[in-house]
Amino acid sequence: MHGAHVPHDAILHDGVTLAPNVVVGGISQLLTCCNIGMGASIHQNSIIGHYSIVATNAAVIKNVKPFSRYIPGKSISVNTYAIHKYGFEKFESEIEAYVLENVFPESTKLVAIINQFETLHLASKRGLY
Repeated sequence: MHGAHVPHDAILHDGVTLAPNVVVGGISQLLTCCNIGMGASIHQNSIIGHYSIVATNAAVIKNVKPFSRYIPGKSISVNTYAIHKYGFEKFESEIEAYVLENVFPESTKLVAIINQFETLHLASKRGLY
């Protein structure tokens, strides 16, 4: 998008959406189909999970779990829009348990997504929303 900044060593996976004026810090990874709202700033070495969304004007200083919504000043919540848009309806209760209660999913499709995120999250040595 217009005015977005993607720096050195940042990796944007398939389907990532950057709204105007997003700034991504170096060595960050934005995973499959995440959505970064207008004017958001992503700190360097951050991992933004698959199918997650970051709010407009958010300053992201920790990693964001897959399928979650990060809105500054609010508790992390589930990105139900992405669940329905990308066909994860039959996994919705497992996704909610993972995002809200840290319950690791059992479905093979979700395990692959969560394992990829968790591996990158641990390597980044950053906190988690």
